[in-house]
Amino acid sequence: MSSPSKFLRDLAKKTNTASAARAVLRAAHVKSGPGKLGDPRAGLPASVLPSGGNRITAENARPGSADWRMGAGKSRAGTDHERQIKGYASTDSVAVGSAIDFHVAAEPAGAFTVSVYRLGFYGGASARRMLVSPRLEAGPQPVPTPDAETGRIAVEWPVAWTLDVPAEWVPGTYLAVLDKGDGFRNYVPFVVRDDDATADFLVVLPSTSWQAYNWWPRDGITGRNVYYGYVTKEAAESDPDLKAKFSADARGWISNPSRATQVSFARPYFADGLPDGFVREQSFIQWAEGMGYDLSYATGLDLHAGRIDPAKYKGLIFAGHDEYWSTDMYRHAEEAVAAGTSLAFLTANNAYWHVRYDEATRTMSCYKGFEDPHVEDFPTGMWRAGDGHPRAEQQLMGVQYSGIIKGRLPLVVRESGHWFWAGTGLKDGEELPGLLGGEADSLFEDMPRAKGEEQALLTASPYTISNGTRFVQNTSVYRAPSGAWVFTAGTFLWPLALGHPTYQDKRVTRAMANFFARVRA
Repeated sequence: MSSPSKFLRDLAKKTNTASAARAVLRAAHVKSGPGKLGDPRAGLPASVLPSGGNRITAENARPGSADWRMGAGKSRAGTDHERQIKGYASTDSVAVGSAIDFHVAAEPAGAFTVSVYRLGFYGGASARRMLVSPRLEAGPQPVPTPDAETGRIAVEWPVAWTLDVPAEWVPGTYLAVLDKGDGFRNYVPFVVRDDDATADFLVVLPSTSWQAYNWWPRDGITGRNVYYGYVTKEAAESDPDLKAKFSADARGWISNPSRATQVSFARPYFADGLPDGFVREQSFIQWAEGMGYDLSYATGLDLHAGRIDPAKYKGLIFAGHDEYWSTDMYRHAEEAVAAGTSLAFLTANNAYWHVRYDEATRTMSCYKGFEDPHVEDFPTGMWRAGDGHPRAEQQLMGVQYSGIIKGRLPLVVRESGHWFWAGTGLKDGEELPGLLGGEADSLFEDMPRAKGEEQALLTASPYTISNGTRFVQNTSVYRAPSGAWVFTAGTFLWPLALGHPTYQDKRVTRAMANFFARVRA
């Protein structure tokens, strides 16, 4: 492994290049969502399985449906520049018994319906249709020009439909499926919470990172996220230096310097409306609900706002790529561990960028390499390089981001005698093929480490980044002084190894079941 200090300097420079941002967006991209998954409990011993029933097992015993998938009923996705039908929700999560609004635009104007699905296992069907709205109408709505200073795009479309969430609905990840009369379909994801209930595990969905990567509208002209904006094709063509830096996309040219420093939650998600990388969260949900774990659900903004009481759960599960964290998110996670609540990070490159969130305007700020004019505690940049407040992510997670993977590589097993690997049959040096991909975490020896009573590096997987620098990826588990366990997968593909039929690895599912059994004990 190269010097982490040198790597940090190089990375800070590389962060603002279009090539680095493009690599992040396309890394380990899996286009199709999980198909029908077999019984996740099959072949596992009773000692690692949850015992007895709960509201998750009762919910998943109901008849499921795969009709939400794109293509069902001859549905098809529109485009961001034609905007056949697009929508967004008034909040990223809603408590049972409360209401959530859906703002919808359609071109041309026409009728549509909203079908609400809850994602889960449901005998392998992946979801259950909860209800269908009345026939509704929507018409064209304006797409505002990005803010000149921040690139922020926020819309104020009228409310097309309000959902009063029934008090008896089970917490979970829900999709509002917008179906227009001409066959075009769009998704609006949201979480239903139960703030008063307890559960073994709370699944935290990465809503802040979803918005950081949200490139709506990806129309070649207007769209912005914290990685990209656009320059006009005419401007690029007239400037050879500019043309050499950016690649074409639809009707414009992709520009990293034109990226947004602020993004709004008041806008649709780009393309079909599913957040970037949503297949990872969906894969985990399908597996975990099929296992019958006692689960509840929330989002990163719920962690930020203090709506999560860690004392109600044995563990918090960060199911997706959770890269963008506010100070309050970090503080609440640290407090959870200190109080004895375990954490599981199922991907890599988590809590890497420091962000601020303004509830009044639903705006998240992350200036990265640009000067941050609104500093409250320290600039919005890398946590580990915070001005006067550096914080190595591995102090919380055990390991931290080290680089982008080229292609798909094996995870190389280490510490095979550890309880985590019990029952897998794996030996030191054996490989889990194709499960190292997207981005990777490593232990940095010259940076502050987690204050754990014991830490095991469960994999030691060599890889090389694009500039030729070699690293060793690590999957990690450690025990905090409070008794809490903290697991970090250190690869984007761990959730797929759990619940995606194409990528599932029974050795990984057994190891994950071992971890959850240890936390529940």
